[in-house]
Amino acid sequence: MDPNNSRPISYDSLKILLQYAKPNLRFELFRRIPSIRLTEKAVPLRLNSLRIGGHGVEINNTYYEARIIRYFPPSGIVPRGFRFDNLSNDGEWDLDEWGFDDFSSETVFTPGDLVLQVQEHNHRRRIQSEAKKDLEKRLKYVEWMIAKKSGENVESEWTGQIIQLLRDWIENPREIGKCLSFEEREKRVMETMTQIQATFEGVKAERSMKIPVNDVSQIAVSYESQVRTMRRRRIRIMTIEVMAV
Repeated sequence: MDPNNSRPISYDSLKILLQYAKPNLRFELFRRIPSIRLTEKAVPLRLNSLRIGGHGVEINNTYYEARIIRYFPPSGIVPRGFRFDNLSNDGEWDLDEWGFDDFSSETVFTPGDLVLQVQEHNHRRRIQSEAKKDLEKRLKYVEWMIAKKSGENVESEWTGQIIQLLRDWIENPREIGKCLSFEEREKRVMETMTQIQATFEGVKAERSMKIPVNDVSQIAVSYESQVRTMRRRRIRIMTIEVMAV
């Protein structure tokens, strides 16, 4: 064979060579030489064994895997739970801007993709959604604690929910007799009453307040004088009731 002969190999000859080439060699040729990809796809691949895994395939006892290398800035904060360094290839998914696994590629398909059903697809998305909600709650608490230590007039999440409930009942009046009761720590109940009295106009007393709604109804907010002990915590009951004027 003349080494100086640069004449391209014929289509038929290439098909014969690819037919008897080992899978690993074919994969490398496919990756390195784009011009032969159509031909390579047209030639059947000789397999002794095939196993499809979560992130790769095993062909003839050789495992081919695609994973993610996650790079974290040297001065940045590495999300909790990631113990590997920048040289590790242990990542299974890319990360979104908040440090969560980004599963969005699971629903993006391109021509020629072999679509396989992911057994735990919905389960892990549900777990991730619950984890995000938990972190959001913890973030609100941390922000509240920081603001409180800074001397700002802030309300807890529970207090905010009660105030939002009252606003909703004022904007969308409920029927007379509508009543809700809540058990909460004594200190939080008392702080919430203070915040309610500072937020709304109405008749104020030591442990109660009446907020006018319209010509026929008003909202009575109160907490009982009795203190209950539950699991070593002092508990009071706050009641919100729609009453006639």
